[in-house]
Amino acid sequence: MPTPLIFYSIKQSFWCNSFLWKTPIGWDGKTNRMTYDSSSHLKYFPWYFNVFVIFYGITSACSAYVVYWQYYAPREELTIAHSVQYALLIPAGVVGAGIALVVMLHGQEAVHVVNGILEFHDMMEVYRITGQKNGLGKNNILAKFLKFVDRKFQKVGIPSIYLTNGSVDMGGLAFWVSLTGMPLVSLIVIPCSMFLYKIDVFRFPMHDMWLYFGVNYGSNPIALLFHNSLRIFLMFVFFMEAQRIYPFLMFFFGMSGQLVYENIQTILQHAKIRGSSQTVTHVWISLYIHLAMLVAVPEKQMATQIFFLMSSGLFLCAGLNFATIRFLSFGMPLLYYIVFPIFAALVLVIISSLLPLAINVHQNSAAILDIWTCSVPGGRKENPWLRKKLKSMRTIRVYVGVAGFYFYKLGED
Repeated sequence: MPTPLIFYSIKQSFWCNSFLWKTPIGWDGKTNRMTYDSSSHLKYFPWYFNVFVIFYGITSACSAYVVYWQYYAPREELTIAHSVQYALLIPAGVVGAGIALVVMLHGQEAVHVVNGILEFHDMMEVYRITGQKNGLGKNNILAKFLKFVDRKFQKVGIPSIYLTNGSVDMGGLAFWVSLTGMPLVSLIVIPCSMFLYKIDVFRFPMHDMWLYFGVNYGSNPIALLFHNSLRIFLMFVFFMEAQRIYPFLMFFFGMSGQLVYENIQTILQHAKIRGSSQTVTHVWISLYIHLAMLVAVPEKQMATQIFFLMSSGLFLCAGLNFATIRFLSFGMPLLYYIVFPIFAALVLVIISSLLPLAINVHQNSAAILDIWTCSVPGGRKENPWLRKKLKSMRTIRVYVGVAGFYFYKLGED
């Protein structure tokens, strides 16, 4: 990671979303690097307006309105399942607005860090130790199907689903399915939610608004057209922004964290190989310090972001798990019910994949320093510079806090 298929998926994701309102975050498909436009915020006012006003403000207000009045004056067509669903839109909007705020305040620094990690990963390619092939068998039905998919992919210009060692690029397939499929799924969900199931959260406040003004929009073609057009617009903004802004977490945290972990793993592998017979060199010390600096640069901002992501993720996970258990025998349609366990599992997968990365990076960096310290030959007075240098080096840590105040470190304890 990253693989050609991952780079292709990211490029296609940004291309699909290029038809929407612009954001300062971009992707250069030629260099496979993120870009940031440092122009005035007025240039991206439509994006900020859609995120902060519609995606977060209006959606959260409508959700709170429906949930509140469902408690005091229940609507017959709504159940507690709908209330839980609408309540979960509020923290989802908070996360989206938080991502946009980070992009607005620290976007350029974040892009520099991601690009720096990508460049460091490319630099470490010469030291990479190729893993063993994870084959599925030549006569396996799944293997034949994957080869068929690979041929079709290459015919239409999509990179191979196989890595150089012959194993399946599972990460690339996950990126391709999620990043290229979400725009299409969003366009399908919007009309289904509005006209088939009639469960969009904007419908009920607008209905009450028409009643307040004494307008029967059902019999007024102009009012009905305005009513449906506004609902479509709000739903379009919400879903299209959701499928675009949430992958930013994947780019800034998931991909960067995985790259840091892989590079630390490479350094550790070489440290174990060299530790028994050779002394650590200045090159490896420089590589370790380079990687540690890339992690330390966004430490303060990353600690705040991780704190709010963990808090909102905990709330979302608890709410989704509650809905999954509570509505198991509620008589809900299966396609409607499985939304809760799927998203609950997705949140758990994200948490269980990102937290171990931070812990393993710390453990591996500590193991590297221990091996290097023990591999220095001679007594205490020999190689004094190398001993002092290794003694001054610290393990790579990830902190959780707010505005520079660290609450705790992510570790095995």
